[in-house]
Amino acid sequence: MLIGYNRAGPLLVWPCFFNPEVCMEVVGVSILTNERRRHKLERCVDSLIRYCYHRPLVVAVFDNGSTDDTPEWEPPEVYGVEWRRDRSDKDLGCAAGTNRAISMVDDCRYGLHIESDFVHLHPEISGHDRLWLRRAVEFMEEGECDYLYLRRMCDPEEMRVHWWSQWMTKITERRGDYLCCPAFWWSNNPALRRHEALVDHGTLPLDERIDGPKGTPGWSQPELLTKRPSKSWLHHWGVFVHDRVVPARVIDGCGKHGPYGQSTCKYGFYLDREERFCVSCDDDHGIEDMPDHQRRHEDGSASPKLVTVCTIITDRNVYARYLRPCIMTCCVEERAGTCQTCVAKTYNEMLESVGSRFVVFAHPDVEFEHGAIEKGVELLKGGAGAVGLVGAVDGREVHSSGISEPKEVDTLDSCFLMVDKDTGLRFDEVTFDGLHMYVEDYCCQVRDAGKRCVVMPVEWYWHASTTLRQEGTCWGNYHSYKKRLCRKWEKLGRISTT
Repeated sequence: MLIGYNRAGPLLVWPCFFNPEVCMEVVGVSILTNERRRHKLERCVDSLIRYCYHRPLVVAVFDNGSTDDTPEWEPPEVYGVEWRRDRSDKDLGCAAGTNRAISMVDDCRYGLHIESDFVHLHPEISGHDRLWLRRAVEFMEEGECDYLYLRRMCDPEEMRVHWWSQWMTKITERRGDYLCCPAFWWSNNPALRRHEALVDHGTLPLDERIDGPKGTPGWSQPELLTKRPSKSWLHHWGVFVHDRVVPARVIDGCGKHGPYGQSTCKYGFYLDREERFCVSCDDDHGIEDMPDHQRRHEDGSASPKLVTVCTIITDRNVYARYLRPCIMTCCVEERAGTCQTCVAKTYNEMLESVGSRFVVFAHPDVEFEHGAIEKGVELLKGGAGAVGLVGAVDGREVHSSGISEPKEVDTLDSCFLMVDKDTGLRFDEVTFDGLHMYVEDYCCQVRDAGKRCVVMPVEWYWHASTTLRQEGTCWGNYHSYKKRLCRKWEKLGRISTT
């Protein structure tokens, strides 16, 4: 067992994986800080050391003209970590500061760059253990990845500013925790890179000549206009999160492009005071597929308040591992609650409390890739009364992973149910006052109203079925509630359930 120490005493305890017979790749971590960010720098460093156990690390901090007491900050003494420090008396700009920070670890084959306003997520929240970086380096050692983006988006506004939905449509391959995205537009922060490959490719260093003052569209140009990295991949959901609140002004966005703004407005929307257009709206510097973003805004398929995802949390660790990361990749509102007995009553309360037209009820152990929500909206707009990922018809189960086209079913499973609130239908909390058949009853209401229940095809869908594994198939008076369902809907004939 190895113990790390700081000035206050023991800091870290972890199993001894530093086998001297195993050659561990040194990873250089460059951290850029400026302004008045000492407290953020401390949070950034502390979270990195606590939640990332890859050793050895070379951690370099470049102080780009900070205006507080950052120069007085001293890094903790930690086993397996070499610290490097450098600073400038004035702010050199984003590009120059980034280049200086990265150059401090350019003797390391692999480099990870972050700015001080990013923090490393706790493993219970990220879903990745403390050895994720070791595995990421091993993955890059295979030679197919030169660049691995590590950011996790934590709210819809942040995702819209950084075009998360656009990246997800360009995924060509999924390999474990890694998503291949050849068309990724490039960001150095936070990302793991094969340093020499990005320099040889022309992605680094950033062009300091085109760097504009902070707070203007020009200050993001070096990143936007640099050559895109070779062999780009994304880390599934990411492990670093931006330690700030996205300003509310991004909700309105640009008068021309809606909430997506224009791509030169990388860190927000620089709006004309009268017409509310992006400053660079007509300069034609946008990334590809901006017309698609505009279409998605105009037809409402990506409106931030179009859909609300509701869930009942019984285990926060399960929720953080499965459903929560998926919600982070959708332009949706989130509504989480708790329930002890009557799920139908809780769902009705959620229906009444949300302003969205479309509502998703999902178990916390459901995981789905980007696109499921949009597909469901299209089906509901097309006349479906309820949409799900698993259903039953003629006594057979229909699973979304086994179909290529939407398929009509008798009932849907409660693991995932998407409904149109405008239908006026509600869950029967009197007859189904427990934990079963409330969704199947809702589906019968849909059919009785002349609409369809549809299973939609979704690639990369997963239901962990934690309750099923722990309790089996007939827990919670299942058969009793099934009899209630059959009696209530006798006129529909045989009712298939999952």
